[in-house]
Amino acid sequence: MLLRMNEWARIDDPREYGPDAVNDLRNLLTAGGCAQRDPRRENFYELENGGYTFYIHISPSTKT
Repeated sequence: MLLRMNEWARIDDPREYGPDAVNDLRNLLTAGGCAQRDPRRENFYELENGGYTFYIHISPSTKT
C-alpha cells in the first residue's frame, strides 16, 4: 500500500525520537512510501526506509 501525505500534515512524536526522525518520515511520506498494514492493530502501519522502520497511526477521524 502506498502512503502519501501533504507536507503540511501534522506528525506527532509522542516517544520523542526527535526532529531528524520526524523530518525523515515527513520526507518519505511526502514522496510516498510503501507501507504494510499492521494485522494486529487497526489504523497502524509499518513503513520501512533504509535501515529504519516507522510504526505510524493514521487517525480515522482526521486521516493524519
